[in-house]
Amino acid sequence: MSGSRPKTVQICLPGGNARSVRVAEITSRTVQATGEYTEDGLVVYSGSKARLKAVPSITDSVERKRENLQEVTLSEEGVLEKKDGTLLFRQNHAFGSPSAAAGVVLGRSYNGWRDWTDREGRTLDEIERS
Repeated sequence: MSGSRPKTVQICLPGGNARSVRVAEITSRTVQATGEYTEDGLVVYSGSKARLKAVPSITDSVERKRENLQEVTLSEEGVLEKKDGTLLFRQNHAFGSPSAAAGVVLGRSYNGWRDWTDREGRTLDEIERS
């Protein structure tokens, strides 16, 4: 796939209004995640599936975030659970940015502002920052 950028994220906008409900969907061969873009970042919904194995070139910060979300403490279970060859979101989880959410879901560093697009191919950057 070198030379081509796969379309990994689609923002589904009911009625075609880019500023109404901002529901996001990430899909690839190994992940399927949905969430909502807010002014505070991106919330990934429970039931979403993230890539189980991160790429070798993953940044330390994204790798730590993925590990932290899998940790189980005495008071609660982790946000991410290994299930059926993926990481399953057990509950909604808010990320501070679209890039952080994409990085955890896809197991690699991503520019969520550039790589997340709507049905017309507009990036999240074009929709929200223009």
